[in-house]
Amino acid sequence: LIAQSRIVELRHAAKCRLGEIAISDEISSGCPDPSTCQENKRLLRHILGCTKGKECTVARCFSSK
Repeated sequence: LIAQSRIVELRHAAKCRLGEIAISDEISSGCPDPSTCQENKRLLRHILGCTKGKECTVARCFSSK
């Protein structure tokens, strides 16, 4: 259940336009949790280039792959 929830969060972050719009438009972006979304966007960017596998120290990197 936790893994499924993480997949849903990461999928949302991949599609969400938050960050592509002005901060003042944040509420109208439709993002239900802007702070978590931004965190997940950073994680996704990291995962794409990470080659450390289990040795990676970034939170949730290895377990999100």
